[in-house]
Amino acid sequence: PGLTWANFGDLIDDPSFRSAIVQTVVAGLVVAAALTVFNLVAIATVSAASSPRVLLCLVALLAMAITGGTIPRAGALTYLLADSGPILTLLDPNAAASSGSTLLYTRLGTLIGHGVLLSPLSALVLIASRLAVPRELVAAAEDLGAPEVQIQRRIVVPLMLPGIVVSFVLSFILT
Repeated sequence: PGLTWANFGDLIDDPSFRSAIVQTVVAGLVVAAALTVFNLVAIATVSAASSPRVLLCLVALLAMAITGGTIPRAGALTYLLADSGPILTLLDPNAAASSGSTLLYTRLGTLIGHGVLLSPLSALVLIASRLAVPRELVAAAEDLGAPEVQIQRRIVVPLMLPGIVVSFVLSFILT
């Protein structure tokens, strides 16, 4: 009758429960790390080639994606992960041709689904963090002849570190 401290201890001692918890934590860490790295690289690429106005437009698009609702995105994921969906076709064209093969209800499908659903939120946090980096510092480094990679590594990323951590933790918690 309900969860008590006594039967909670029994639950923790159960090897299958422990295995499920470990698998869940590992999946969360994988999704959070992949989202943070992917979005960080994408934002660094976009911000290096664009003006802050383009980044603000991207923020507006991401905000619409976040507030667009989970049900339409879940329906889109069902299509994307289905046996004739584009993700399975990209990963293995032979498997997509045979019926019955699907990414739905698999670990990989779950990781892809979480990544797609949480990507706009992670990107929004990282864009806000990138917009907080003073443009004058980047311009000064450019004037002194620093290469773009060095500017990103020594100026932009350290100043974005709090946003990177927030993006990772938020993605992990929501996974």
